[in-house]
Formats: sequence, C-alpha cells, structure tokens
Amino acid sequence: MTLDKLSSKDFTLLKRKESKFFKTKHLFFFYTTAADTVVDKTVSYGITVTKKKVRNAVGRNKIKRLLREGLRSSQNCKNIEKSIKVNIVYAPKSDLSSSLCFHDLHQEVEQFFSKLT
Repeated sequence: MTLDKLSSKDFTLLKRKESKFFKTKHLFFFYTTAADTVVDKTVSYGITVTKKKVRNAVGRNKIKRLLREGLRSSQNCKNIEKSIKVNIVYAPKSDLSSSLCFHDLHQEVEQFFSKLT
C-alpha cells in the first residue's frame, strides 16, 4: 500500500456526484474506490482546509500536517484492500485549530478507514 497526493484531475473527479461521502466531527471525506482487479493498492489523498474556517495560514498548515501524519500512521489505512482516492476537508462548526490535537484527527482518520475495510 502506498500513499500518493491527488492530481488536479482527481480533485475534479471527487467533486462530482459519483463520489461517496463520509462525515466525522471535524472532517468530511469525499472518496471513490477503484475496481478490485487493480493490483497496486494506493491511497491517493488531498487535504483541504478553507480560509473561511481557519483564518490564519499557520493554523491551516498545522491542520494539514496533522492530517498527513494521521494518514501515514493509520493502521486501518495500511490494511486497505483496494485503491482509494480521497479528499479530506476540514470543516468544523467553529475555528478550533488552536485547541485541536493530533489524537482527535488521527481518531477520525482511523474511523474513516475502518469503515472501508
């Protein structure tokens, strides 16, 4: 299993109505799965943190770093059995970037990948 970044073509693919949707407390996951015949098991990901939700760039970059690390350390992500393209959108009800910790985001990423396995 390998982790790759999404291309711009894949971002537009995930915006369409064919993509599936999963929601947690802080995150939205838009994803598509590949056919089971694909030999290479890859997880292509994109991370979106909007300026509307997190005003300063330092906070947005912190959230992106935490999500990338959560993907790398996810045990359920490593056990995935098919190729997946996922866009993770950070969308809390209010700006919680200052009080947000790695454990919260990692738990939500694990919850998403446990749903897929």
